[in-house]
Amino acid sequence: MPRIPAEFLEAPLTPPQSSTPQLDALEQQRPLTRRVGSVDFNDLVHDHVLEHELDDVNAALLGAGRPPRAPRRKGGARARLRNWSSQSFRVAGVKLPYPLIALLSVPIIIILVSFTRSTSPTYHPHLLSNGTHLFQRTTVLVSLDGVRPSYLQSHSAQLPHLLSLERNGVSAQMQPSFPSLTFPNHWSMLTGLYPGVHGIVANEFWTQERGAFDYGNRDSWDPWWWGGEPMWSVVQRAGRRAANVMWPGPPTTAAGISPHHFVPYRRLSPHDKLSLVTHYFDQPPTEAPSLILAYLPDVDQAGHAAGPDSQRVTDALEKVDEFVGELVGEIRERNMSHIVDLVVVSDHGMAQLSASRLLFLDDLLGPDLYADIAHRDGWPAFGLWFNSDVTDYTPHVAQLESKMNGSFSVYTHETMPERWHFEGPRVAPVYVVPDLGWVVTDHDEYERYKGFHILGAHGYDNTFPEMQAVFFALGPAADQIRDKVGANSAAAEGTLSVSEEVAWTVDEAADAETSELRKREVDADEGQVGGTKQGWASVHPPVMSTFANLNIFNLILRLQGVEEYAPPNNGTRGFWDHYF
Repeated sequence: MPRIPAEFLEAPLTPPQSSTPQLDALEQQRPLTRRVGSVDFNDLVHDHVLEHELDDVNAALLGAGRPPRAPRRKGGARARLRNWSSQSFRVAGVKLPYPLIALLSVPIIIILVSFTRSTSPTYHPHLLSNGTHLFQRTTVLVSLDGVRPSYLQSHSAQLPHLLSLERNGVSAQMQPSFPSLTFPNHWSMLTGLYPGVHGIVANEFWTQERGAFDYGNRDSWDPWWWGGEPMWSVVQRAGRRAANVMWPGPPTTAAGISPHHFVPYRRLSPHDKLSLVTHYFDQPPTEAPSLILAYLPDVDQAGHAAGPDSQRVTDALEKVDEFVGELVGEIRERNMSHIVDLVVVSDHGMAQLSASRLLFLDDLLGPDLYADIAHRDGWPAFGLWFNSDVTDYTPHVAQLESKMNGSFSVYTHETMPERWHFEGPRVAPVYVVPDLGWVVTDHDEYERYKGFHILGAHGYDNTFPEMQAVFFALGPAADQIRDKVGANSAAAEGTLSVSEEVAWTVDEAADAETSELRKREVDADEGQVGGTKQGWASVHPPVMSTFANLNIFNLILRLQGVEEYAPPNNGTRGFWDHYF
């Protein structure tokens, strides 16, 4: 049986005991333990975040302390008033009573107060009010691992809130990076880099310098593995704060920057994760993050265990959809619909597996060539590293190519498809990529796991419809995008008014409308994906054209207003200019 990727194994509540100096230092920076609902979690507190822009706002909202009152004088208020009114002040030889001086001073005081108010640091043009508090414009980025576009049609009854996002916001099919695996794609969205560039080339892989990468091993949280700069680091360099609720990735960068609020992966229900997200909404202005990341693996785990068409997937979809609906409700309840941009994505889709499409690598290569293999990277697509004494792997490639028969393909660095952009020192010299639904293992693995039990997988060619991801957006940015993709035409016909406050409506049931899958051919030079394969199963227009998930990075930085801090990345320059 093939190795079970760590991404869909339930992680233990206690982290592995292995450690690194960087992570030990982080543990010492967690002085605060807070309880939200049924969840205990620690906040990482960092002094490098700039706080001066909100200090005065915080004082204004929470109220400045008043000095103690002076003791009352004898005679009461009436005596003090008579005493004050009888006093005078001499100006240029003219004796003026205090009441007249006070009256003449009023216009001067008004002018001074107006000038002070206009230049006071308590005024900030980027702060927005919900009626009672001030907020920076906030972005919530939610990942629903393993949700593929076709679920919107096949499971519409379980997805009323995602369909509401589609109808009232904007949506698109999103193409994952190759390989279509969890950790490479989550890190690609966070950094805007291809997996071959940022270095997370699979969920599990091997390097000559450091050995094996396995996210279940705490040593793999070391920032050495994770190239590029994640969006939460960019946001914090710009003087804002970020919160990460279990989004895959390390807790700190090589530069020593960590999310101000960091909750590592653990077994928590979507409801508990919702409590954490809304907890950040309710923080004081100097503590509240302007970027919140949240990760829900439920659909992916169900798809691996039982297949994409299983009842377990149906139940998981209903659970994560409820999370989305409750999150939208919490935002509306706080009157933050004009403050929060909600972006919901997935990292890849899911394909059905079958024991009838199982191949054995040791049979394909034969015992002699198979003995030359030192390490295998990834699954179901996998890379082959050879023993140090093997300098020519041409025979291995030739042998594999002779056995393909349409069930898999074999590539080297020289023959790897350019459209995958899959290159770099961590990419193995030979890569075997099974066709959709096929799996390659070996007899030792098969015996160790006592058969073949995994019924769903991803990691295949990122152009297959089953591998595609989803994108939804709701909020101020979505309103602007709607204007570009046709919402105004619907408004002109009287079916929808973008200016009306309907975008944050939480539907009680899914709309029964259906539509055919749309074929798309778009210009790749504009950061969108070319091809004629069927994809998005939409029931509500407008739908953006399919685009590469790398562009999520620049979208979030744009929504946060920190584009000028963006590091170089593989996202298409100016892609979002078409929509804003």
